[in-house]
Amino acid sequence: MTSDRDILASSLKDFGLSDYESRAYVTLLRNGPLIANEVAYHANIPRTKTYPTIRALKRKGLASIIPGSPLRCRAVSPDETLDKYVMHEERRTRSLRKTMTQLARVRDQANKPFATEQASYLVLGAQAIVDKLQELLVSSKQHVHCILDAWGIHLLEEAYDGLSTAITNDVEINVIVEPNEDELGVVKIPPEITVRFAKGNSGFNLIMIDEAILTIDSKRGKGSLIYSPDLRAVFEGALFSRLWEESINGNRLSSLIQVGAGTSDVFDLLDQGLLNETFLKAVCEGIDEEHLRRVGTIFVSKLQEKVHSPIFNEPIEASLPLLTVLLRESLGENSSVRFDNLTKLLTVEVDDGNSGIPASIWMYALAGISNRNDNELKLLHNVAYPGQSSRILQAKISHVTAG
Repeated sequence: MTSDRDILASSLKDFGLSDYESRAYVTLLRNGPLIANEVAYHANIPRTKTYPTIRALKRKGLASIIPGSPLRCRAVSPDETLDKYVMHEERRTRSLRKTMTQLARVRDQANKPFATEQASYLVLGAQAIVDKLQELLVSSKQHVHCILDAWGIHLLEEAYDGLSTAITNDVEINVIVEPNEDELGVVKIPPEITVRFAKGNSGFNLIMIDEAILTIDSKRGKGSLIYSPDLRAVFEGALFSRLWEESINGNRLSSLIQVGAGTSDVFDLLDQGLLNETFLKAVCEGIDEEHLRRVGTIFVSKLQEKVHSPIFNEPIEASLPLLTVLLRESLGENSSVRFDNLTKLLTVEVDDGNSGIPASIWMYALAGISNRNDNELKLLHNVAYPGQSSRILQAKISHVTAG
């Protein structure tokens, strides 16, 4: 019979943990600090695998070592570690949804009369992938753009001769690789190829050679080949170009790791989306009403220089419907934002138990636009319910009379 521990450990595989790592982490959370033999016993892990498993958990930020004799290992709270992974995956999901929307547009365009594109499609086995990759590289004329995990790199290494031919033919070859701390710097492909590292493409391989698109499933070892200029343009613009901008070159990655950062830490420390989101939450927890109004007014002025929208100059009554919708969308699906025209009360319910104002730039915009229109956003109640992971804020928007 499957235990609760095994079910929970199995769920942790979605966070990139192996079976041994998942069981060890759940064991440490339940039992507190343990020595290696105790981890092996309680987690039902072979003793020879215990120390590599603990080192892997430490490298991923999920465990720490307590000095002493013998050494003990403790679990790091999931709130400190897994939360940033969830935030990263949420952003990645939004990006994938955007890509799906663009793909749907390509499909719809293809279904229109007199505007269809004939595309050929092949399913390839493991050895056929290498053979076809060699063939495509040898005949390439312009671009080779790849997004690869460890298996994809292995396949590209197998196609070394084809890569050399493409280089000789002055084909542009850019490769994005998922970082692997144990194999960093030992990618066996020609040095003329530009290689950059980006996090989050495990199990997925995309190779675009001129108008050919080769996708490879690392788990099944199978690939799909399609020829489509339109689809290639979508993948290029919506996926590859974005990842290329977010990636880091190997020399910079190696230098950061040499001064003490783990591979995963480097990408978290350079992730502007993660940093900005975390910074916004910190500022919102510590800001008071006066600073909210002042910063909001400055923010609206700066935003107006970049975004030309009538909401910055309209009376607050005219811009409130749009502002409340933007506020709700930024706070997530489980939030609620309501404004009562009669009482002039703004009620915001947020699905978190943090203190301070809700972490959204549109709270600042609302305060700033109110201030510019001689109105005041007065905070009346801001109550957090940590046990329910929720918070309710009420504020009143009222006109400020001179004198």
